[in-house]
Amino acid sequence: MAAIRRRECPGLRQFDQQVVNRPRIKALAQAMEQAGIRPSRKSRRVGDFVLEELQFDSPLGIYQDWKARHVTLESTRRVARIYLVSSQATPLAREIIHKAAVREFEILERLDHPGILKADPPTDCEYGPVLFLREPPNAILLRQFLSQEGASPPVDVHLDIPRQIGEIIAYAHGRKIIHRSLSPQSILVWMDAAKLK
Repeated sequence: MAAIRRRECPGLRQFDQQVVNRPRIKALAQAMEQAGIRPSRKSRRVGDFVLEELQFDSPLGIYQDWKARHVTLESTRRVARIYLVSSQATPLAREIIHKAAVREFEILERLDHPGILKADPPTDCEYGPVLFLREPPNAILLRQFLSQEGASPPVDVHLDIPRQIGEIIAYAHGRKIIHRSLSPQSILVWMDAAKLK
């Protein structure tokens, strides 16, 4: 550990600078905040939408889901699914990622279920292709719902959630569609006419 953390090992040159660690990074972030240095608004904009909050980062780093709001129509909200393309990606790799976004859009177009989000056709941005998923108003991630509500919802609500998820999965499987990364980070919960969806 001494060799890894402090380079204390025969043959390794000692650090000339101070080691970058969590407290130093935190202090730097705090100093930037106090100085008023913030990320450019342009870097947080994709098309006509402003990215507000990262909701989900796929385990393999293939895509990210962001809460997004329309620049001029404040009440228009979407989930921006950005397929991440490295700046060093080859044209073939870029094409593969673009085809993945188009394929997801085409699959969502074929599915007609109130529990499955619809998407706008993919567009391109500096990060890669983007699908704008039409999220219902007041929808929250299942993990947020469970942490906010905890044990307070009635038992029938707790039982209704897995039942509805099961029905949606059965619907998709009946159309030969498989969802690979189903988790509380990829499931939305919303109330519809006093009924949980």
